[in-house]
Amino acid sequence: MCGLLVAGGFMLAGATTAMSADGLENGDFAKGKSRWMGDGQVVYLKPDGTISTTDDSRNSLLPPVASPGTGTTPAGAPAAAQKPGTTPIVEIKLKSTQFADFSQKFRTPKEMDTVNAEVTYKASQDFKMNDKAIVFDREIAWKPGTFWYWSALVHPKSDVLMRLDKRDNYMYKLDAATPGSDWKKMKVRWEDVGGGQDVTFHVLVTPGHGTLYIKSVTITP
Repeated sequence: MCGLLVAGGFMLAGATTAMSADGLENGDFAKGKSRWMGDGQVVYLKPDGTISTTDDSRNSLLPPVASPGTGTTPAGAPAAAQKPGTTPIVEIKLKSTQFADFSQKFRTPKEMDTVNAEVTYKASQDFKMNDKAIVFDREIAWKPGTFWYWSALVHPKSDVLMRLDKRDNYMYKLDAATPGSDWKKMKVRWEDVGGGQDVTFHVLVTPGHGTLYIKSVTITP
């Protein structure tokens, strides 16, 4: 569903954090939280689906295989193999009364007038919105799955949303999280973004309790 474009807008304050001149960077968190700001910490997804605060695969080796019946490693046995790798992801703990905010400032490439944004995420089993939080703008009745172009900074009642802050307006995409589900993708195509602009991309998570995990963020023309 296409949102409403309201005439006018609010000028964003000048940024104080260095921006990337080449679009969004480190969307797979291979460099930890480099370029990212706000709530959230890097944790590690293991091959078995469990999550650890440390990257066990960086310094853990599988032992060489011993000869059957001897318990000893034969001469010339191959070196110890690396354990299956972990995947860096971001863990965002919900706040009780405010939105959790994970963001990155960057400059859109000159040829980027359209933005395709995609966030791969999952919600913990105990994920739950605090629907009584006063931070929600009650007059904004947007539904999950919709996207909007708006002249004002607002806080719609949504489990998780993407927001792109521009000089002259704000772009939103809302989604409903499913507690305990597998990874899902939140996608949006925003038109008329404008190339060569300083923007800030946000992932915002509802007030409440529980955790949201982000596996990747991509932004392409």
